[in-house]
Amino acid sequence: MKKIQLQSIALVTIMALTVVSGAGCTSFLNTTTSGSASPSPPPDNLAGAIDDFYKQKNYTVNRPCYMTKKNDTVTYQALVTDPQTVNPRHLTNVTVLLTTNKTAANEAYDIADANYRAFQQSHTSYKTSLHLLSPQEMSSLRLYGATTTGYDYLNKADMSQYYQVLSALGTEIT
Repeated sequence: MKKIQLQSIALVTIMALTVVSGAGCTSFLNTTTSGSASPSPPPDNLAGAIDDFYKQKNYTVNRPCYMTKKNDTVTYQALVTDPQTVNPRHLTNVTVLLTTNKTAANEAYDIADANYRAFQQSHTSYKTSLHLLSPQEMSSLRLYGATTTGYDYLNKADMSQYYQVLSALGTEIT
């Protein structure tokens, strides 16, 4: 039952993030110096690298990462289980939204935050993480991970031009 609840919340979150991120958001935020080209759309080829990231950290990839793309926004989503060494283990829905549009990032974060709060209220044993990172804050893709900080970095692509909305909603496996 908890898995179905998690997947339902995850599906609502990804649909909301995709709809909001594509609603009239076709302009790019130019974070480069004067005279430089506008940033390119976010990378849409990181799904395999995200799966590999979790496998290398001994997570079980329950549902391989998949990507959706709308205008200048790319969203990745995966379902992973903590490594056997983590106690208690959690089944976690990981969502990463990348965009060059600040307004889309803020709107997506607000929707993710509402889902985040609803998830916390409807679960007694959970592990969650939610972040909005600006292009100036991060040059690597930040992912939920099994470190003491609760996250780790995927250095497969330059993220210095993109806003990152990161959400991880996990239910304890009993």
